[in-house]
Amino acid sequence: MIPEQKKKLRNIAALALLALIGGTFAFQSFNQRAINDREGWNNEGAAGRIHDYYSDETGNKDVFVENYGDEPLLVRVQLKEFLSKNDESIVRDAERGYVDTWTVWQPAADDIHNRLDSSPSQAFDRYADWSFGFSRRGGIADEMASRNQAQRDRMGVPYMPTFNHDRGDERTAAAGDARDYVDGGATHPGDGTEGYWVHLQLLRHGNFFQNFDPAEAEKDEADHTPLFPGRPIEQAVKHTVTEERPPMTMAQWEDLPEHEKVGRYWVVDEETGYAYWASYLQPGQATSYLIDQTDMADAIKKEPGSWYYAILVQGNMVSPTEDNINRFFEEGGDTARARDLVERMGLTDIPNFNGDIKPGGSFHVEGAEYEYLGPHGGGGHLVVPRNHIGISRFGATSDYQMSDVKAIANSFYGMLPQRLQARVLPVSYGSDRAIEVEELENPWDNPLGKNAHDYITTVDESGEKTAFVLSIGDIMFGTRTSPEMVSENQEALAANASDHPFDFDEFWTRTTVGGGASNKVFGWDLTWETDNNWRPWNISEMKPILPALLLSQVGEEPILQQ
Repeated sequence: MIPEQKKKLRNIAALALLALIGGTFAFQSFNQRAINDREGWNNEGAAGRIHDYYSDETGNKDVFVENYGDEPLLVRVQLKEFLSKNDESIVRDAERGYVDTWTVWQPAADDIHNRLDSSPSQAFDRYADWSFGFSRRGGIADEMASRNQAQRDRMGVPYMPTFNHDRGDERTAAAGDARDYVDGGATHPGDGTEGYWVHLQLLRHGNFFQNFDPAEAEKDEADHTPLFPGRPIEQAVKHTVTEERPPMTMAQWEDLPEHEKVGRYWVVDEETGYAYWASYLQPGQATSYLIDQTDMADAIKKEPGSWYYAILVQGNMVSPTEDNINRFFEEGGDTARARDLVERMGLTDIPNFNGDIKPGGSFHVEGAEYEYLGPHGGGGHLVVPRNHIGISRFGATSDYQMSDVKAIANSFYGMLPQRLQARVLPVSYGSDRAIEVEELENPWDNPLGKNAHDYITTVDESGEKTAFVLSIGDIMFGTRTSPEMVSENQEALAANASDHPFDFDEFWTRTTVGGGASNKVFGWDLTWETDNNWRPWNISEMKPILPALLLSQVGEEPILQQ
Protein backbone atom coordinates (compact mmCIF):
# COMPACT_ATOMS: atom_id res chain seq x y z
CA MET A 1 0.00 0.00 0.00
CA ILE A 2 1.35 3.45 -0.86
CA PRO A 3 1.92 5.96 2.00
CA GLU A 4 -1.01 8.14 0.91
CA GLN A 5 -3.39 5.19 1.08
CA LYS A 6 -2.08 4.30 4.53
CA LYS A 7 -2.63 7.88 5.66
CA LYS A 8 -6.23 7.81 4.45
CA LEU A 9 -6.93 4.56 6.25
CA ARG A 10 -5.43 5.87 9.48
CA ASN A 11 -7.53 9.03 9.43
CA ILE A 12 -10.84 7.31 8.79
CA ALA A 13 -10.96 5.96 12.33
CA ALA A 14 -11.66 9.39 13.73
CA LEU A 15 -15.16 9.11 12.32
CA ALA A 16 -16.13 6.69 15.06
CA LEU A 17 -15.50 9.15 17.85
CA LEU A 18 -17.49 10.77 20.57
CA ALA A 19 -18.22 12.82 23.62
CA LEU A 20 -21.60 12.33 25.36
CA ILE A 21 -22.55 14.79 28.04
CA GLY A 22 -24.50 14.88 31.41
CA GLY A 23 -24.63 16.22 35.13
CA THR A 24 -24.84 15.64 39.02
CA PHE A 25 -22.96 17.25 41.93
CA ALA A 26 -22.26 20.36 43.94
CA PHE A 27 -18.91 21.76 44.93
CA GLN A 28 -17.18 24.83 46.25
CA SER A 29 -13.67 25.79 45.26
CA PHE A 30 -11.43 28.44 46.82
CA ASN A 31 -8.50 29.91 44.90
CA GLN A 32 -6.38 32.46 46.77
CA ARG A 33 -4.29 33.83 43.98
CA ALA A 34 -0.82 35.51 44.40
CA ILE A 35 -0.41 34.30 48.00
CA ASN A 36 -1.47 30.68 47.49
CA ASP A 37 -4.21 28.64 45.85
CA ARG A 38 -6.73 26.75 47.94
CA GLU A 39 -9.73 24.71 46.87
CA GLY A 40 -12.51 22.59 48.29
CA TRP A 41 -15.76 21.05 47.16
CA ASN A 42 -18.86 19.66 48.83
CA ASN A 43 -20.07 16.44 47.25
CA GLU A 44 -23.82 15.79 47.31
CA GLY A 45 -23.70 12.19 46.22
CA ALA A 46 -22.34 12.49 42.68
CA ALA A 47 -18.84 11.70 41.55
CA GLY A 48 -17.01 14.77 40.34
CA ARG A 49 -13.76 16.50 41.12
CA ILE A 50 -12.45 19.99 40.44
CA HIS A 51 -8.98 20.10 38.91
CA ASP A 52 -6.78 23.11 39.63
CA TYR A 53 -3.30 23.11 38.15
CA TYR A 54 -1.40 26.24 39.21
CA SER A 55 2.12 27.59 38.89
CA ASP A 56 2.96 30.56 41.08
CA GLU A 57 5.97 31.38 38.91
CA THR A 58 4.15 31.57 35.58
CA GLY A 59 0.58 32.28 36.65
CA ASN A 60 -0.68 29.24 34.75
CA LYS A 61 -4.09 28.33 36.14
CA ASP A 62 -6.00 25.44 34.57
CA VAL A 63 -9.46 25.00 36.09
CA PHE A 64 -11.86 22.33 34.85
CA VAL A 65 -14.29 19.70 36.16
CA GLU A 66 -13.99 15.92 35.88
CA ASN A 67 -16.90 13.50 36.15
CA TYR A 68 -15.36 10.27 37.43
CA GLY A 69 -18.66 8.71 38.48
CA ASP A 70 -21.57 7.00 36.79
CA GLU A 71 -24.13 9.81 36.61
CA PRO A 72 -24.30 12.76 34.20
CA LEU A 73 -23.65 16.25 35.52
CA LEU A 74 -25.35 19.57 34.81
CA VAL A 75 -22.45 21.89 35.58
CA ARG A 76 -22.18 25.57 36.46
CA VAL A 77 -19.67 27.61 38.44
CA GLN A 78 -19.57 31.17 39.73
CA LEU A 79 -16.37 33.12 40.27
CA LYS A 80 -15.85 35.73 42.98
CA GLU A 81 -12.89 38.02 43.62
CA PHE A 82 -11.35 39.78 46.58
CA LEU A 83 -8.50 42.29 46.51
CA SER A 84 -7.08 44.32 49.37
CA LYS A 85 -4.29 46.89 49.34
CA ASN A 86 -2.54 47.46 52.63
CA ASP A 87 -5.28 45.39 54.29
CA GLU A 88 -8.10 47.53 52.86
CA SER A 89 -10.56 46.01 50.38
CA ILE A 90 -10.96 47.83 47.07
CA VAL A 91 -14.71 47.05 47.24
CA ARG A 92 -16.73 48.50 50.08
CA ASP A 93 -18.07 46.01 52.66
CA ALA A 94 -16.05 43.09 51.25
CA GLU A 95 -14.07 41.24 53.93
CA ARG A 96 -11.26 38.77 53.40
CA GLY A 97 -12.54 36.28 55.95
CA TYR A 98 -16.15 36.25 54.67
CA VAL A 99 -16.37 34.90 51.15
CA ASP A 100 -20.09 35.68 50.94
CA THR A 101 -19.08 39.35 50.81
CA TRP A 102 -16.70 38.90 47.88
CA THR A 103 -17.52 40.39 44.49
CA VAL A 104 -19.16 38.25 41.81
CA TRP A 105 -17.20 38.37 38.56
CA GLN A 106 -19.45 39.64 35.77
CA PRO A 107 -18.13 39.96 32.22
CA ALA A 108 -19.11 42.60 29.71
CA ALA A 109 -21.87 41.32 27.43
CA ASP A 110 -19.76 41.64 24.29
CA ASP A 111 -16.35 40.58 25.67
CA ILE A 112 -15.72 37.96 28.34
CA HIS A 113 -12.22 39.35 28.93
CA ASN A 114 -13.57 42.67 30.22
CA ARG A 115 -15.64 43.11 33.35
CA LEU A 116 -19.09 44.68 33.21
CA ASP A 117 -18.84 48.46 33.61
CA SER A 118 -22.07 48.73 35.60
CA SER A 119 -21.10 46.06 38.16
CA PRO A 120 -18.83 46.14 41.23
CA SER A 121 -16.71 43.62 39.34
CA GLN A 122 -15.37 46.44 37.18
CA ALA A 123 -13.16 47.59 40.07
CA PHE A 124 -10.90 44.58 39.46
CA ASP A 125 -10.39 45.19 35.75
CA ARG A 126 -7.20 47.21 36.12
CA TYR A 127 -5.64 44.82 38.63
CA ALA A 128 -6.25 41.24 37.45
CA ASP A 129 -6.23 39.67 33.98
CA TRP A 130 -7.78 36.28 33.28
CA SER A 131 -7.42 34.08 30.21
CA PHE A 132 -10.32 31.78 29.38
CA GLY A 133 -10.47 28.44 27.60
CA PHE A 134 -7.37 26.80 26.19
CA SER A 135 -5.21 29.68 24.92
CA ARG A 136 -2.24 27.64 23.60
CA ARG A 137 0.27 30.22 24.69
CA GLY A 138 3.97 30.38 23.90
CA GLY A 139 6.18 27.38 23.31
CA ILE A 140 3.59 24.71 23.93
CA ALA A 141 1.66 25.76 20.83
CA ASP A 142 4.81 25.45 18.72
CA GLU A 143 5.64 22.03 20.15
CA MET A 144 2.10 20.77 19.67
CA ALA A 145 2.16 22.05 16.09
CA SER A 146 5.34 20.12 15.41
CA ARG A 147 3.73 16.93 16.76
CA ASN A 148 0.55 17.00 14.65
CA GLN A 149 -1.40 19.99 15.92
CA ALA A 150 -4.64 18.92 14.25
CA GLN A 151 -4.55 15.63 16.13
CA ARG A 152 -3.89 17.38 19.42
CA ASP A 153 -6.77 19.79 18.89
CA ARG A 154 -9.19 16.92 18.23
CA MET A 155 -8.18 15.11 21.38
CA GLY A 156 -8.46 17.95 23.88
CA VAL A 157 -5.79 18.55 26.50
CA PRO A 158 -4.10 15.67 28.36
CA TYR A 159 -4.69 15.48 32.10
CA MET A 160 -4.30 12.90 34.84
CA PRO A 161 -7.69 11.73 36.17
CA THR A 162 -8.27 11.93 39.89
CA PHE A 163 -7.11 8.94 41.93
CA ASN A 164 -9.53 9.93 44.67
CA HIS A 165 -12.87 8.19 44.09
CA ASP A 166 -14.10 8.66 47.65
CA ARG A 167 -17.38 10.52 47.23
CA GLY A 168 -17.25 11.68 50.81
CA ASP A 169 -13.78 13.20 50.48
CA GLU A 170 -13.98 16.96 49.97
CA ARG A 171 -10.46 17.38 48.61
CA THR A 172 -9.86 18.52 45.06
CA ALA A 173 -7.25 17.54 42.48
CA ALA A 174 -4.87 20.42 43.23
CA ALA A 175 -1.49 20.23 41.47
CA GLY A 176 1.70 22.26 41.55
CA ASP A 177 1.40 25.38 43.70
CA ALA A 178 -2.36 24.98 44.05
CA ARG A 179 -3.46 24.42 47.64
CA ASP A 180 -6.44 22.28 48.44
CA TYR A 181 -8.63 24.02 51.00
CA VAL A 182 -9.06 20.90 53.15
CA ASP A 183 -5.60 19.38 52.78
CA GLY A 184 -3.60 22.60 52.69
CA GLY A 185 -1.29 21.36 49.94
CA ALA A 186 -1.11 19.61 46.58
CA THR A 187 -3.40 16.60 46.25
CA HIS A 188 -2.63 15.58 42.67
CA PRO A 189 0.50 14.87 40.59
CA GLY A 190 2.01 17.49 38.28
CA ASP A 191 3.93 20.74 38.74
CA GLY A 192 1.13 23.12 37.72
CA THR A 193 2.93 24.43 34.65
CA GLU A 194 1.23 24.89 31.33
CA GLY A 195 0.93 21.65 29.40
CA TYR A 196 2.66 19.46 31.98
CA TRP A 197 0.90 16.30 30.77
CA VAL A 198 1.12 17.48 27.15
CA HIS A 199 4.91 17.61 27.27
CA LEU A 200 5.22 14.24 28.98
CA GLN A 201 2.84 12.58 26.56
CA LEU A 202 4.60 14.05 23.52
CA LEU A 203 7.86 12.70 24.87
CA ARG A 204 6.17 9.27 24.99
CA HIS A 205 7.05 8.54 28.57
CA GLY A 206 4.29 10.33 30.44
CA ASN A 207 1.20 8.32 29.53
CA PHE A 208 0.97 6.83 33.03
CA PHE A 209 1.49 7.83 36.64
CA GLN A 210 2.02 5.46 39.56
CA ASN A 211 0.38 6.81 42.70
CA PHE A 212 2.77 4.88 44.92
CA ASP A 213 6.47 4.49 45.55
CA PRO A 214 8.09 2.48 42.71
CA ALA A 215 9.91 0.49 45.39
CA GLU A 216 6.51 -0.99 46.32
CA ALA A 217 5.75 -2.19 42.78
CA GLU A 218 6.07 -5.87 43.70
CA LYS A 219 3.63 -5.55 46.59
CA ASP A 220 -0.14 -6.01 46.44
CA GLU A 221 -2.23 -2.88 45.93
CA ALA A 222 -3.48 -3.10 49.52
CA ASP A 223 0.12 -2.72 50.70
CA HIS A 224 0.91 0.34 48.55
CA THR A 225 1.18 3.77 50.18
CA PRO A 226 -0.48 6.46 48.01
CA LEU A 227 1.61 9.50 47.11
CA PHE A 228 -1.58 11.56 46.67
CA PRO A 229 -5.11 11.05 48.03
CA GLY A 230 -6.90 8.11 46.46
CA ARG A 231 -6.08 4.63 45.28
CA PRO A 232 -2.39 3.63 45.04
CA ILE A 233 -2.60 2.45 41.44
CA GLU A 234 -1.09 3.21 38.04
CA GLN A 235 -3.35 5.32 35.87
CA ALA A 236 -3.23 6.53 32.26
CA VAL A 237 -3.43 10.07 30.98
CA LYS A 238 -6.84 11.03 29.57
CA HIS A 239 -7.98 14.03 27.56
CA THR A 240 -10.42 16.78 28.39
CA VAL A 241 -13.40 17.29 26.15
CA THR A 242 -12.38 19.23 23.07
CA GLU A 243 -13.28 22.91 23.27
CA GLU A 244 -15.75 23.57 20.46
CA ARG A 245 -15.73 27.29 21.21
CA PRO A 246 -13.89 29.53 23.65
CA PRO A 247 -15.94 30.56 26.70
CA MET A 248 -18.54 33.18 25.76
CA THR A 249 -21.25 35.33 27.31
CA MET A 250 -24.98 34.68 27.15
CA ALA A 251 -25.37 37.67 24.83
CA GLN A 252 -22.96 36.04 22.38
CA TRP A 253 -24.62 32.65 22.87
CA GLU A 254 -28.00 34.10 21.85
CA ASP A 255 -26.55 35.01 18.45
CA LEU A 256 -25.46 31.44 17.69
CA PRO A 257 -27.43 29.36 15.16
CA GLU A 258 -30.14 27.35 16.88
CA HIS A 259 -28.46 24.00 16.24
CA GLU A 260 -25.23 25.20 17.90
CA LYS A 261 -26.72 26.34 21.22
CA VAL A 262 -25.85 23.06 22.94
CA GLY A 263 -22.24 21.95 22.82
CA ARG A 264 -18.87 21.49 24.44
CA TYR A 265 -18.09 24.99 25.68
CA TRP A 266 -18.67 27.39 28.59
CA VAL A 267 -21.38 30.09 28.56
CA VAL A 268 -21.33 32.86 31.18
CA ASP A 269 -24.56 34.60 32.18
CA GLU A 270 -23.41 38.19 32.59
CA GLU A 271 -26.50 38.93 34.70
CA THR A 272 -25.44 36.54 37.48
CA GLY A 273 -21.84 35.58 36.76
CA TYR A 274 -22.68 31.86 36.51
CA ALA A 275 -20.68 29.95 33.90
CA TYR A 276 -22.61 27.00 32.45
CA TRP A 277 -21.11 24.00 30.69
CA ALA A 278 -23.40 24.06 27.65
CA SER A 279 -24.23 20.34 27.64
CA TYR A 280 -24.40 17.45 30.08
CA LEU A 281 -21.01 16.19 31.26
CA GLN A 282 -21.04 12.41 30.92
CA PRO A 283 -19.25 9.93 33.20
CA GLY A 284 -15.58 9.63 32.40
CA GLN A 285 -15.36 13.07 30.84
CA ALA A 286 -13.72 16.32 31.87
CA THR A 287 -14.76 19.75 30.67
CA SER A 288 -12.43 21.96 28.69
CA TYR A 289 -10.71 24.73 30.62
CA LEU A 290 -12.83 27.50 32.07
CA ILE A 291 -9.76 29.47 33.18
CA ASP A 292 -6.31 29.00 31.68
CA GLN A 293 -4.28 31.81 33.25
CA THR A 294 -4.62 34.43 36.01
CA ASP A 295 -2.15 37.32 35.97
CA MET A 296 -1.79 40.38 38.14
CA ALA A 297 -1.70 43.55 36.04
CA ASP A 298 1.05 46.15 36.27
CA ALA A 299 -1.29 48.48 38.15
CA ILE A 300 -1.25 46.34 41.30
CA LYS A 301 2.47 45.72 41.06
CA LYS A 302 3.12 49.45 41.17
CA GLU A 303 1.05 49.99 44.31
CA PRO A 304 3.14 50.77 47.42
CA GLY A 305 2.84 48.38 50.34
CA SER A 306 1.19 44.96 50.46
CA TRP A 307 -1.69 43.50 48.53
CA TYR A 308 -3.76 40.31 48.65
CA TYR A 309 -5.80 38.83 45.82
CA ALA A 310 -8.06 35.77 45.91
CA ILE A 311 -10.53 34.02 43.65
CA LEU A 312 -13.46 31.97 44.90
CA VAL A 313 -14.80 29.34 42.49
CA GLN A 314 -18.13 28.01 43.66
CA GLY A 315 -20.63 25.91 41.82
CA ASN A 316 -23.54 23.55 41.95
CA MET A 317 -24.24 20.63 39.70
CA VAL A 318 -27.33 18.47 39.72
CA SER A 319 -28.61 15.34 38.09
CA PRO A 320 -30.77 16.71 35.26
CA THR A 321 -34.17 15.70 36.62
CA GLU A 322 -37.01 18.20 36.78
CA ASP A 323 -36.92 18.42 40.59
CA ASN A 324 -33.16 18.82 40.69
CA ILE A 325 -33.16 21.50 38.01
CA ASN A 326 -35.78 23.47 39.96
CA ARG A 327 -33.63 23.16 43.07
CA PHE A 328 -30.65 24.15 40.96
CA PHE A 329 -32.22 27.51 40.15
CA GLU A 330 -33.52 28.00 43.67
CA GLU A 331 -29.86 28.33 44.63
CA GLY A 332 -29.64 31.40 42.38
CA GLY A 333 -29.03 32.41 38.80
CA ASP A 334 -32.66 31.93 37.74
CA THR A 335 -32.75 33.98 34.54
CA ALA A 336 -34.75 33.38 31.37
CA ARG A 337 -31.64 32.79 29.29
CA ALA A 338 -30.17 30.33 31.78
CA ARG A 339 -33.45 28.40 31.83
CA ASP A 340 -33.45 28.36 28.04
CA LEU A 341 -29.93 26.93 27.89
CA VAL A 342 -30.61 24.22 30.47
CA GLU A 343 -33.89 23.20 28.81
CA ARG A 344 -32.16 22.91 25.45
CA MET A 345 -29.67 20.42 26.88
CA GLY A 346 -32.42 17.87 27.51
CA LEU A 347 -34.27 18.17 24.21
CA THR A 348 -34.56 15.32 21.73
CA ASP A 349 -33.53 16.46 18.27
CA ILE A 350 -33.13 13.44 15.98
CA PRO A 351 -32.37 14.60 12.42
CA ASN A 352 -34.45 13.45 9.47
CA PHE A 353 -31.33 12.84 7.32
CA ASN A 354 -32.95 14.65 4.41
CA GLY A 355 -30.36 17.40 4.21
CA ASP A 356 -30.84 18.73 7.73
CA ILE A 357 -27.48 17.36 8.96
CA LYS A 358 -24.15 16.70 7.25
CA PRO A 359 -21.59 13.99 8.05
CA GLY A 360 -19.58 15.17 11.01
CA GLY A 361 -22.54 16.99 12.54
CA SER A 362 -23.95 16.07 15.92
CA PHE A 363 -27.35 15.96 17.58
CA HIS A 364 -28.69 15.40 21.08
CA VAL A 365 -31.20 12.91 22.42
CA GLU A 366 -32.22 13.63 26.01
CA GLY A 367 -28.84 15.12 26.80
CA ALA A 368 -26.72 12.49 25.07
CA GLU A 369 -24.73 13.61 22.03
CA TYR A 370 -24.39 11.56 18.87
CA GLU A 371 -22.26 12.06 15.78
CA TYR A 372 -23.54 11.47 12.27
CA LEU A 373 -20.95 9.62 10.18
CA GLY A 374 -22.88 9.45 6.92
CA PRO A 375 -25.04 7.14 4.75
CA HIS A 376 -24.12 3.52 5.35
CA GLY A 377 -25.18 -0.03 4.67
CA GLY A 378 -27.63 0.47 1.81
CA GLY A 379 -30.22 2.95 3.05
CA GLY A 380 -29.20 3.53 6.65
CA HIS A 381 -27.52 6.47 8.37
CA LEU A 382 -24.63 5.60 10.66
CA VAL A 383 -24.37 7.34 14.03
CA VAL A 384 -22.27 6.75 17.15
CA PRO A 385 -22.43 8.28 20.62
CA ARG A 386 -19.61 10.69 21.27
CA ASN A 387 -18.09 8.54 23.98
CA HIS A 388 -17.58 4.86 24.55
CA ILE A 389 -20.05 3.07 26.83
CA GLY A 390 -17.65 1.14 29.00
CA ILE A 391 -14.58 -1.07 29.08
CA SER A 392 -14.74 -4.85 28.71
CA ARG A 393 -12.93 -7.90 27.41
CA PHE A 394 -14.15 -9.00 23.98
CA GLY A 395 -15.51 -12.28 25.29
CA ALA A 396 -14.71 -15.90 25.99
CA THR A 397 -14.04 -16.49 22.28
CA SER A 398 -13.58 -14.33 19.18
CA ASP A 399 -17.14 -15.11 18.03
CA TYR A 400 -18.93 -11.74 17.94
CA GLN A 401 -22.39 -13.30 18.24
CA MET A 402 -21.43 -14.84 21.59
CA SER A 403 -19.24 -11.99 22.80
CA ASP A 404 -19.43 -9.75 25.84
CA VAL A 405 -19.14 -6.66 23.66
CA LYS A 406 -22.24 -7.61 21.68
CA ALA A 407 -24.18 -8.16 24.90
CA ILE A 408 -23.12 -4.70 26.09
CA ALA A 409 -24.10 -3.13 22.75
CA ASN A 410 -27.50 -4.83 23.01
CA SER A 411 -27.95 -3.42 26.52
CA PHE A 412 -27.04 0.03 25.23
CA TYR A 413 -29.79 -0.29 22.62
CA GLY A 414 -32.26 -1.45 25.25
CA MET A 415 -31.69 1.70 27.28
CA LEU A 416 -32.11 4.12 24.38
CA PRO A 417 -35.06 6.54 24.53
CA GLN A 418 -38.12 5.17 22.74
CA ARG A 419 -38.05 7.85 20.04
CA LEU A 420 -34.50 6.88 19.10
CA GLN A 421 -35.20 3.15 19.22
CA ALA A 422 -38.05 3.67 16.78
CA ARG A 423 -35.60 4.98 14.18
CA VAL A 424 -33.12 2.09 14.49
CA LEU A 425 -32.99 -0.19 11.44
CA PRO A 426 -32.45 -3.98 11.53
CA VAL A 427 -29.00 -5.01 10.33
CA SER A 428 -26.93 -7.94 9.18
CA TYR A 429 -23.23 -8.13 9.89
CA GLY A 430 -21.81 -9.53 6.67
CA SER A 431 -18.96 -11.99 6.50
CA ASP A 432 -17.34 -13.05 9.76
CA ARG A 433 -14.22 -14.28 7.98
CA ALA A 434 -11.04 -13.67 9.94
CA ILE A 435 -8.86 -11.00 8.32
CA GLU A 436 -5.09 -11.22 8.23
CA VAL A 437 -2.91 -8.19 8.92
CA GLU A 438 -1.43 -8.42 5.41
CA GLU A 439 -4.89 -7.81 3.96
CA LEU A 440 -5.27 -4.60 5.95
CA GLU A 441 -1.90 -3.39 4.77
CA ASN A 442 -2.93 -3.83 1.14
CA PRO A 443 -6.72 -4.32 0.99
CA TRP A 444 -7.10 -3.24 -2.64
CA ASP A 445 -5.49 -6.45 -3.92
CA ASN A 446 -7.28 -8.76 -1.47
CA PRO A 447 -10.87 -9.95 -0.95
CA LEU A 448 -11.36 -7.39 1.83
CA GLY A 449 -11.03 -4.45 -0.53
CA LYS A 450 -12.29 -6.09 -3.69
CA ASN A 451 -15.50 -7.20 -1.97
CA ALA A 452 -15.73 -4.56 0.75
CA HIS A 453 -19.53 -4.66 0.79
CA ASP A 454 -19.34 -8.18 2.22
CA TYR A 455 -17.57 -6.90 5.33
CA ILE A 456 -19.69 -3.93 6.34
CA THR A 457 -22.89 -3.73 8.37
CA THR A 458 -25.94 -3.45 6.11
CA VAL A 459 -29.65 -2.75 6.47
CA ASP A 460 -31.54 -6.06 6.43
CA GLU A 461 -35.30 -6.40 6.97
CA SER A 462 -34.81 -9.86 8.46
CA GLY A 463 -31.81 -8.80 10.51
CA GLU A 464 -31.34 -7.75 14.12
CA LYS A 465 -32.62 -4.39 15.36
CA THR A 466 -29.97 -3.33 17.84
CA ALA A 467 -26.73 -1.43 18.36
CA PHE A 468 -23.58 -3.07 17.04
CA VAL A 469 -19.80 -2.96 17.20
CA LEU A 470 -18.19 -1.71 14.00
CA SER A 471 -16.24 -4.06 11.76
CA ILE A 472 -12.88 -3.25 10.20
CA GLY A 473 -14.81 -2.95 6.94
CA ASP A 474 -17.21 -0.37 8.44
CA ILE A 475 -14.29 1.77 9.54
CA MET A 476 -12.09 1.42 6.45
CA PHE A 477 -14.72 1.52 3.72
CA GLY A 478 -17.50 3.50 5.37
CA THR A 479 -20.10 4.67 2.86
CA ARG A 480 -18.84 2.56 -0.04
CA THR A 481 -21.74 1.44 -2.26
CA SER A 482 -19.84 0.46 -5.41
CA PRO A 483 -16.24 -0.47 -6.28
CA GLU A 484 -15.82 2.80 -8.16
CA MET A 485 -16.50 4.81 -5.00
CA VAL A 486 -13.78 3.29 -2.82
CA SER A 487 -11.20 6.00 -3.43
CA GLU A 488 -13.71 8.85 -3.29
CA ASN A 489 -15.17 7.62 -0.02
CA GLN A 490 -11.73 7.20 1.51
CA GLU A 491 -10.84 10.80 0.70
CA ALA A 492 -14.15 12.19 1.93
CA LEU A 493 -13.99 10.26 5.18
CA ALA A 494 -10.37 11.22 5.78
CA ALA A 495 -11.17 14.88 5.17
CA ASN A 496 -14.07 14.81 7.62
CA ALA A 497 -11.97 13.02 10.22
CA SER A 498 -9.88 16.10 10.94
CA ASP A 499 -12.93 17.84 12.41
CA HIS A 500 -14.05 15.08 14.79
CA PRO A 501 -13.22 15.44 18.47
CA PHE A 502 -12.98 12.32 20.59
CA ASP A 503 -12.40 11.45 24.22
CA PHE A 504 -10.75 8.04 24.02
CA ASP A 505 -7.80 6.50 22.25
CA GLU A 506 -9.02 3.07 21.14
CA PHE A 507 -12.01 0.74 20.84
CA TRP A 508 -12.97 -2.82 19.91
CA THR A 509 -14.01 -3.83 16.38
CA ARG A 510 -15.82 -7.13 15.80
CA THR A 511 -13.36 -8.47 13.21
CA THR A 512 -11.36 -11.57 14.11
CA VAL A 513 -7.62 -11.63 13.42
CA GLY A 514 -6.67 -14.26 10.84
CA GLY A 515 -3.57 -16.37 10.52
CA GLY A 516 -4.50 -18.91 13.16
CA ALA A 517 -4.87 -16.35 15.98
CA SER A 518 -8.33 -17.51 17.06
CA ASN A 519 -8.01 -15.71 20.40
CA LYS A 520 -7.44 -12.28 18.88
CA VAL A 521 -9.77 -9.58 17.57
CA PHE A 522 -8.83 -6.32 15.93
CA GLY A 523 -9.05 -3.12 17.90
CA TRP A 524 -8.73 0.37 16.48
CA ASP A 525 -6.14 2.73 17.94
CA LEU A 526 -6.45 6.50 17.59
CA THR A 527 -3.10 7.69 18.95
CA TRP A 528 -1.38 7.79 15.56
CA GLU A 529 1.81 6.40 17.10
CA THR A 530 2.45 3.99 14.19
CA ASP A 531 1.70 3.82 10.48
CA ASN A 532 -1.42 1.71 10.98
CA ASN A 533 -4.28 2.06 13.43
CA TRP A 534 -5.44 -1.55 13.67
CA ARG A 535 -4.25 -3.56 16.65
CA PRO A 536 -4.51 -7.35 17.18
CA TRP A 537 -5.85 -7.57 20.74
CA ASN A 538 -6.24 -10.67 22.85
CA ILE A 539 -9.92 -11.29 23.59
CA SER A 540 -9.19 -11.10 27.33
CA GLU A 541 -7.85 -7.52 27.18
CA MET A 542 -9.98 -4.76 28.70
CA LYS A 543 -10.76 -2.15 26.04
CA PRO A 544 -13.43 0.53 25.36
CA ILE A 545 -16.64 -0.37 23.54
CA LEU A 546 -18.07 1.97 20.89
CA PRO A 547 -21.63 1.10 19.81
CA ALA A 548 -23.06 2.18 16.47
CA LEU A 549 -26.60 2.55 15.13
CA LEU A 550 -28.10 2.57 11.65
CA LEU A 551 -31.02 5.00 11.65
CA SER A 552 -33.81 5.44 9.11
CA GLN A 553 -34.42 8.53 7.03
CA VAL A 554 -37.76 10.22 7.64
CA GLY A 555 -40.03 10.22 4.60
CA GLU A 556 -38.12 7.59 2.65
CA GLU A 557 -38.08 3.83 2.85
CA PRO A 558 -34.58 2.36 3.34
CA ILE A 559 -33.07 0.13 0.67
CA LEU A 560 -33.19 -3.21 2.44
CA GLN A 561 -30.58 -5.88 1.82
CA GLN A 562 -32.08 -8.87 0.05
